[in-house]
Amino acid sequence: MTFIDKSRFRFQSRRDVCVGLPNGTIKLYPACFIEEHLDGSITLHARDKSIEYRRHEFREWFLDDIQIEEPD
Repeated sequence: MTFIDKSRFRFQSRRDVCVGLPNGTIKLYPACFIEEHLDGSITLHARDKSIEYRRHEFREWFLDDIQIEEPD
C-alpha cells in the first residue's frame, strides 16, 4: 500500500529524526527522510529500511538538536 499521492517528504537530504513515543521515551533514527501521510502516520526512510508509525504509535517527531538550523 502506498501513500505517495497523499503524503509529503519533509527534507531534501537525510536528517537525524527523533520520535517521541506515548510512554515518554524518544527513539533516534539517524540519516532518514520523513514522509508525513494525510492520516497522521509517518514513514521514516533510512538507508537500509523504512520504519512506519501509525498516528497512535507516536506523540511527536522532531529533528535532533544539532540539526535544527538549516545547513549552510
